[in-house]
Amino acid sequence: MSGVMEVGVDVGLRGGGGGDNKYNNKQIARKGTEDIYVSAEAFIKNFRQQLLIQRLQSIENYEQMLARNLNK
Repeated sequence: MSGVMEVGVDVGLRGGGGGDNKYNNKQIARKGTEDIYVSAEAFIKNFRQQLLIQRLQSIENYEQMLARNLNK
């Protein structure tokens, strides 16, 4: 099965091959869609992690500001 996909990707990228490329193009499209989903999930996970870090830093900065004001 993976041999078929490799041939499909190879033919699709080179643009040659004539004949029946519909099957190969579907294989390429399916692989590309899976890659997009994986990339999107990684991006969203990283984005949420960065939001959490920023929120924690903001809370820490706020607490430090309050501590400075109380010490005056």
